[in-house]
Amino acid sequence: MENVIQHEHVHTDRKLGALEHLFWLIDRHRPLHFTLTGHVAGKTEVGAWRTALETVQRRNALMSVAIEAAEDGPFFRQRKDARIQLRIVEGDPARRWQAEVASELGTPFSKEDSPLIRAVLVHTDGAAAITLAAHHSIADGFSLAYAIRDILSTLAGNPPPSLPQAPSEDELFNAGPPEPIPAPPVPAADDSPPKPKGYRLRDGSHPFISSLSLSLQLTAELRARARAEATTVHCALATALTFAARKLSTAWSTIPVRVWSPVNMRAALNAGQHCGNYLGSASSCLGSETDAFWDSARRIGAEIAPAKTRSGLYPALSAVQDFISGRPDVASAADFASVAFAHEAVLTNLGDLPFPVSYGPLRLERVWGPCILPDFEDMQSVGVTTINGEACLTHSSYSPILGLLEEMQIKLLLATAG
Repeated sequence: MENVIQHEHVHTDRKLGALEHLFWLIDRHRPLHFTLTGHVAGKTEVGAWRTALETVQRRNALMSVAIEAAEDGPFFRQRKDARIQLRIVEGDPARRWQAEVASELGTPFSKEDSPLIRAVLVHTDGAAAITLAAHHSIADGFSLAYAIRDILSTLAGNPPPSLPQAPSEDELFNAGPPEPIPAPPVPAADDSPPKPKGYRLRDGSHPFISSLSLSLQLTAELRARARAEATTVHCALATALTFAARKLSTAWSTIPVRVWSPVNMRAALNAGQHCGNYLGSASSCLGSETDAFWDSARRIGAEIAPAKTRSGLYPALSAVQDFISGRPDVASAADFASVAFAHEAVLTNLGDLPFPVSYGPLRLERVWGPCILPDFEDMQSVGVTTINGEACLTHSSYSPILGLLEEMQIKLLLATAG
């Protein structure tokens, strides 16, 4: 690996933004960290991974912080001597990565942990799987996707330069044009607040993890058919998730199914490639009606479309800011989350990753996740990432609907063939 001298930006302490603060409080009640895993083909040395991880840590301010409480609110404290923990597992990456992800999701970050990111390398001759696990206050899914890319680029002898200080979502939003204050929505006759989601009884177990990769042909057909049907791949996936779960679960067959979709706001906020949390939130719901597949996908699209814009972020961000301004404690944050995240499923989709798959002699074959698992009863979480033309699906749950991904694939095959 080349030794490249590059300018180092000065990273300083800063106060948490509203969403970062909320996630910090929630995580102190129940774990809210997540993982992303890259499956890599090519011969590597374990020591080189350690060096590459340190390079990427220096690039990103929030990969070297602890969160400390203060009179005017928590702040990120830079810890220059903090090293990202790298756990090494020798074995076949294709067979071991799911167990390691389950272990990471089942292991919370503690109040004393610094930095708030850790890594697992499943390594063998000619292949590896690198899993990054991050506290949600410091990172979103794209943060870890960019980190995996940068690790591979460093392994190939092209380390990326360090980034300037990572701003909060609030700072970037406030730096843009002011948003008009929308009129409050007129409630519908049956528009009642969502029933809070109950937290599951914690028993020290690890979650169930499964994965499935859609073929090149199916992924391409799904993209083309969604476009022809005036909707998106994400909405088709949300429909397939709902239809599949209803077929497999008696409990889901008789209730409105709510799907929570984190929204990538990086482009709208000009957030670039910082390690940070730049998310909006979209919610969709399918009742017990029996609409056709693509009709349902279009309905979901209409429900979540407003959340994809900067103006659509305003109500959600304002609600979090208002809540945090009241100086809530951990219990209050848990109550807030039990309503805000009161859904049956999470569908977090990074889409088609916008970077190369080849890094010198190495090739990024698959990316699995994001795997995030809000700690509610019966929650199903599906993460989707598309790379090499194939959509990679990962299912995580403490009370899984078994066969969910396989049935989703069947629904998508039928929808694209019809």
